[in-house]
Amino acid sequence: TKHRRLVAGVVPFYQLRAMERLMGKDITDHERDIDAKRRRVMWAAYDHKIEMMMREQELRTRKR
Repeated sequence: TKHRRLVAGVVPFYQLRAMERLMGKDITDHERDIDAKRRRVMWAAYDHKIEMMMREQELRTRKR
């Protein structure tokens, strides 16, 4: 829970189809959403790594 609201739950795989029917969303839509979020997180981490490398390079040039 987060601030007394349910935000996530663990569902056994065999109950996934029942959950799909209740939510009215196909599991492939969920998988697509998860993949898109994973890609955004990976790109953000990659961008952060590049930014940190550029900052390190800038600090090295300032010291000279």
